[in-house]
Amino acid sequence: MIITVGAKDKIDIDTWDAFGRQVDVRQYTEGQLSVDAFDAKTNRPLWPGKAVDDVGSKLNPDKADKEVGKLMAQFPARMAG
Repeated sequence: MIITVGAKDKIDIDTWDAFGRQVDVRQYTEGQLSVDAFDAKTNRPLWPGKAVDDVGSKLNPDKADKEVGKLMAQFPARMAG
C-alpha cells in the first residue's frame, strides 16, 4: 500500500453578470490524501482512493481523521473463503 499526502495553494476566480464585471477571488490550500493498494503477489494495482479538501492554514486533526475514515470506508473488503 502506498500513501501519499500533499498540499498546494490554489486560487479560484469567478466572474458574473452579463459582461463579467463582478469578480470573486478565493485563495486556499487544497490538501490531498491518496491511498493505492496493490496485490502482494502480482504487484498489480487493486484500488485507488483519494480524498481532497480545503485544509486551511492549519491541519485540523479531527477533520483529517473524519476524511480518512470516509476514504477507507470505500476500501473494498474481501470475504475469506
